[in-house]
Amino acid sequence: MRRALLILLLTSITASSLFGQSKLMRQHLIAQKNKGASRAQFIKNFPYTQYLAQVEFTDFKTLQKDREYVYRFYGEGDIFLYTLGDHFNSLYPVGLPDLDAKIAIGELYLSDKRRSHGINNGKNEIYRIIGYFILGKVAQKIEEEIRHGNIKGSEPQIEKAIQRLRNNKIFVTMETGTLDKIIKNIQQGKYMYVVDRVFLKVSTYLGQTPAYIFFGLGALTLFFFLFKASRKLSLVFLGINLVFSLSCFALKKIQTSKDGSSLANGKTILRKPKYYLDNKYFLHKSGSEHRMVIFGIENEQGTEVGQSIWLGRPKVKANYFAYQNVPAKFQRFKRNRPVLVAATAGFTNSQRQPEGLTVEKGNIVNAVIMHDRHGLVVVENSGGLRVINLKRKEIKLPIGGGKSETIQNPLTSLVAYSRLLQWCRNRKATLFQTQLLAFGDQLLINVSKAPMTERERRILVGFRDKKSKKLYHSIFNIKQPHSLAIIAEEIFMMVGNRNMKIEFMLNLDVGSYDILNVFDERGRRLNDVKGPVSINQATNLIVWSK
Repeated sequence: MRRALLILLLTSITASSLFGQSKLMRQHLIAQKNKGASRAQFIKNFPYTQYLAQVEFTDFKTLQKDREYVYRFYGEGDIFLYTLGDHFNSLYPVGLPDLDAKIAIGELYLSDKRRSHGINNGKNEIYRIIGYFILGKVAQKIEEEIRHGNIKGSEPQIEKAIQRLRNNKIFVTMETGTLDKIIKNIQQGKYMYVVDRVFLKVSTYLGQTPAYIFFGLGALTLFFFLFKASRKLSLVFLGINLVFSLSCFALKKIQTSKDGSSLANGKTILRKPKYYLDNKYFLHKSGSEHRMVIFGIENEQGTEVGQSIWLGRPKVKANYFAYQNVPAKFQRFKRNRPVLVAATAGFTNSQRQPEGLTVEKGNIVNAVIMHDRHGLVVVENSGGLRVINLKRKEIKLPIGGGKSETIQNPLTSLVAYSRLLQWCRNRKATLFQTQLLAFGDQLLINVSKAPMTERERRILVGFRDKKSKKLYHSIFNIKQPHSLAIIAEEIFMMVGNRNMKIEFMLNLDVGSYDILNVFDERGRRLNDVKGPVSINQATNLIVWSK
């Protein structure tokens, strides 16, 4: 009798107050309720493929009515729309021929035009999240096709698509060639940065002393050529330079093959601390405590290749500025807090936009989750850093009181992506995305498979003393060119050998925005531990302060 009344009630409500919903939804909901199905069972058993064949994915009026219908009887209708979105993306994956169509769908989900379908601002968030996810999939497709050489970002159709995405906080990441990088930096007036980069490249292949000779011979060649003092002499110097460079390169190859390693890739060791900035927190061999200590890093030959800046938690707190006028934000922050370190963290594309999912205080800056960067870095309001490993099938979001919410991986699930963005908004969270090199005391980068490209590196490591349980953040600033995999492995061993458990290891940007400022206890910037780019050029900054 009760079951019959329920069916009658559902039918009467459908006829009177929920006009506009789909027939399939009514039939399925009645059938599932008749079986006593739970909400989870209803969502799992719903015929999404059949539904999408009957209802347009942009028929907001019907979608909203069906969402409200599910809410009325199960207490939540959002999960229906998010799961429907997952099925839509699975049934109709993004392809090159339909880029414009997919962007148009995403734009409709982000547009205020939904109001004409009875969807007010209070109901908009779910549609915006679905729109971001769809446009994110388009951006990922474009990035993938450009990476494989199937299309070019400069093609008119692709350029137009990228602009449409950009208008909706969806930024496409494109690799920039060496020549393009040089031209861009020259246009920005970064002449010394270009010279420094070229010198590093040359010294990587020839060695440091031959690199000076190479540049000297190059300068003489350029002088004679530009001032037309002697074209013949300029050709002579050019020939000498080529012969000299090839000889040094061949000699270095022979030497490397004999001893099995080059100077750049020699084993590195921590040496005694260079700086003691105060005596309040950081614990080291002498027994005194400091908030920050800087170690020099040497290779086997005794040559300093960089520094390691150790910061003690919780006395030292982290902040992150992700967008808008980052230099101005930093200067305002510095006036009110004693800053110890400021550095570029997240990666930036050629349009000065952040790469990967980026949120500042709950505001979405870039909504795209990149599939090849598995470190989602949450900069907590308490000044801590929490890293989410996107290689795992499930991730945990902190919700306070030592508790966390477990969700599926947001890289593949719209439901999980929606929960992540809602969590960011509710917690006013700040986060960015980068390469995850180690996590949970395990090295994640494979030395045998990783590219061996050598360049200067900056790596952020979070580790805990196994005995005292104290937590530290450390920036490893590697000034000499190293492959990322090799230096990550060496840092992992260096820290581990000091009886530390590595919580996470992250790759930080040292490209065109190679910024590192370190300040002493009086707020003066250290000149021998810094990056080559001015902080006034910053597109993002991670800042540690007292």
